[in-house]
Amino acid sequence: MNKIPKIDLHLHFDGSIPPEVLCELANQRNVAIPGESLEGYKAYLKDTKNCKSLVEYLDRFDFPISILQDEEAIIRCMEALIELLDKQGLVYAEIRFAPQFSTHKGLTQEQALLAILKAIENKKKDCQIHIEVICCLMNFGDVTLNEKANWETIDLVEKYLGKGVVLLDIAGAEGKNMNDFRKFFENAKSRNIPYIIHAGEAGDANNVHLALEMGAKRIGHGVRSIEDVEVVKELAMSKTPIEVCISSNIDCFVFDSFKNHPIKTLQDSGVVITINTDNMMFSNTTLDEEYEILKSTFGYTDEDIIRFNKKSLDVAACSEKVKAKISEYFN
Repeated sequence: MNKIPKIDLHLHFDGSIPPEVLCELANQRNVAIPGESLEGYKAYLKDTKNCKSLVEYLDRFDFPISILQDEEAIIRCMEALIELLDKQGLVYAEIRFAPQFSTHKGLTQEQALLAILKAIENKKKDCQIHIEVICCLMNFGDVTLNEKANWETIDLVEKYLGKGVVLLDIAGAEGKNMNDFRKFFENAKSRNIPYIIHAGEAGDANNVHLALEMGAKRIGHGVRSIEDVEVVKELAMSKTPIEVCISSNIDCFVFDSFKNHPIKTLQDSGVVITINTDNMMFSNTTLDEEYEILKSTFGYTDEDIIRFNKKSLDVAACSEKVKAKISEYFN
């Protein structure tokens, strides 16, 4: 499977950093490591499979976020992730990053983003993979908790759009109705900022409907649309892609087993599907492992996997010039 050109459109930076790098940086910065050691941290990550809710799963972000508070650490972690993705045979990835999470010890959101972009630039000569960045707003459950930070992120995306950043997103536990965040996306639309929206993971099918209504280019997860046949029809009719992350959905108890995941039903209903990892380290997965799940559980073939990746390229947010270059890997 490593020979198949792979594309990941839904990959969270802080949930995908190699544990070895995080623990090395933690030791240098006197930051406590969950499990007290590298091996202990790896065991802690494996225990993610026992999380009982998305909120509990999201607690796993606390440790990497505590490391990502200076430019050196951000650059080191991003370079390590790019190297890993390149080694896995990915040719393109859109990496999600919430710059507001890296401002706890003095960095500005812009300084954090510039560190990310520097790491990408540093790896261009060594790695074939092309990386773009998605900047995330955060839904903490109360729109007022981080409203100022969210507005700042929108300003940042406008400034760096087309300069390494391709999309705005909103991530988090869907703790508040999507309508409460409508003003952010109306503002983004007025400034010609393209955006995607996490919806239909912790939140129900109505959140997917609202995300579509608000003009999302793609839907992060979107799988709970299966709970409302009208929303499934809406997805299919609009041809708005959903970013499916099967292992993550099981880990977060969105569904109770691979065989009960609705990916095939959604695809058969005409929904545009892309295959992604979400948080590689938290779910202990890779794209190759996601593909094996698709093959063993739903009967997909290598040809189907190639088609999924071609579709991911079709709906990617990069320029047509970049798409043309990436498409050569499929010839």
